[in-house]
Amino acid sequence: MKLTKRTIEALPFPESHIKKTQYLVFDDNLKGLGVRVTPTLKKSFFLAYSYHGQVKRITLGSFPILSLTHARELANKNLALVANDTDPAEVKKKKRSKAINIEDLYNSYFELHIRNNRNERGQHSVKGDFDLYILPMIGKKTLDSITRQTINGLLKPLKDRPRTHNICRSYLKTMFLFGEREGLIQKSPMVDIEKLPEQSREEWVKVGDLKKLAKEIRSDPNVNLRKYYFLLMLTACRKNELQKMKWEQIDIENQVWTIPQTKNGTRHEVHLVQTAINLLNEIPHLKDNPYVFVGQREGQSFHDTGKTWRRIRKRAELEKYTIHDIRRTMASYLAQDGVSRDRIAQILNHKDQSTTGIYARLTHNDKVQTFERLAEILKEKEVFND
Repeated sequence: MKLTKRTIEALPFPESHIKKTQYLVFDDNLKGLGVRVTPTLKKSFFLAYSYHGQVKRITLGSFPILSLTHARELANKNLALVANDTDPAEVKKKKRSKAINIEDLYNSYFELHIRNNRNERGQHSVKGDFDLYILPMIGKKTLDSITRQTINGLLKPLKDRPRTHNICRSYLKTMFLFGEREGLIQKSPMVDIEKLPEQSREEWVKVGDLKKLAKEIRSDPNVNLRKYYFLLMLTACRKNELQKMKWEQIDIENQVWTIPQTKNGTRHEVHLVQTAINLLNEIPHLKDNPYVFVGQREGQSFHDTGKTWRRIRKRAELEKYTIHDIRRTMASYLAQDGVSRDRIAQILNHKDQSTTGIYARLTHNDKVQTFERLAEILKEKEVFND
């Protein structure tokens, strides 16, 4: 086709290409110059050329921002590079990597990869780690300046925190692989950047310590958060799952809290013992806010439980315990009481290949019995007064 401004404007997306993502039209006057049309009728110029026997294609610009005359000029300049044994695609990559910095790459990586592959909680976690450990150090550095030594220098301050080191390493690795796929960099600088060995945390709260913590929880000025920590014990759920608890998920009559999607991607039904129901009934149900534990911003959940937990631990002089230790402790108490590993895994919603088949045989009544036994154990250990 002889390309003109008018013929390009009139280009349709043919019905014969309905299952495809693009329709290509080539110029009769300049070999290799073409126009790409998308199903939404967006149009852009490209150049197809052969380099060392391999057919390649580069985008020149969007029409009509880039005029046909300018597109032909760019095409001729790139064809001249090919004639001088230079690959225009590599030249373009180098220019882009010099212009783009790490923060630009991160923004694209977050929008196109993280948002499509992680839930809201995961997105918040990734953003937090990048904002705290990565972007302040290398965010303004250009892609072509990042080397293996740069990454080692970034991760070195985290060598005494293996878990954080390995998480940041993992984020960087996937981000640079994303950059490779997008043609922004030729090779990831993460080659041979090794993980650090991690020591699994097996801490659980001894009975005497839990009673001390419970005492401080009862005296905390934040009335609703007192209930939050006791519900953590009675439900043995993850802290973020309880923070995101919504009233619509709670069936008081049947004593069930349904978590639509947990960390492992599955739906989980938590039996609410009577003590848990009593705690929930004491929490105000605010209009226009769906969450049980509300945040300061309208319509949002409370998220800074860590601040309250630090206050409680400090008063109890038990600062070694994390919030997640509560969940681990509930499992430990049940195990010490003789409850089977499979029933414990059922209420914790732990799923792996070794338990999936057993889950099929365990009933909801089994789960109810386990939650009820947990509540009895906590009363026997005098964690609860009622």
